[in-house]
Amino acid sequence: MNTYREFFGLSVWPFEKEVPAEEIFQSKEAMEAGGRLAYLAKTRGIGLVTGEVGSGKTTLVRRFVQDLSPALHK
Repeated sequence: MNTYREFFGLSVWPFEKEVPAEEIFQSKEAMEAGGRLAYLAKTRGIGLVTGEVGSGKTTLVRRFVQDLSPALHK
């Protein structure tokens, strides 16, 4: 029996945390939220990410953190 991964020719299981952040689809809303997070980092501000369960909050933050310079941020 084929899995849906084989059926659709996917190289990784979708919706898992192991998917590299740079391969995650960037919707208009995700890009806006990323811009807001970048502004907070630039201004040394503080913010709160909220949203419905499964809306991509953790994924958004994973992608944002990956793009931060390790020399400048812990």
